[in-house]
Amino acid sequence: MCTAGQKLQHGFVALQTINAVLSLDSKTNKFTATVEMPGKSLPRSPRQAIAAWVTRNGDITALQATGGWLN
Repeated sequence: MCTAGQKLQHGFVALQTINAVLSLDSKTNKFTATVEMPGKSLPRSPRQAIAAWVTRNGDITALQATGGWLN
């Protein structure tokens, strides 16, 4: 439990969320999605990461998730 004035340390903090729709590529039979990375409007940090998870429309239960540090 946290109380006022405590300093919290986290490995990842979400600064923005982006929704994208998966599309099925009929040639490769793989799903893909394209997202635009946040621009200069977000605070810059020495290290940045991305996290992605797949859900069914209208359901927050994750079917697949991944994440990692960006160069």
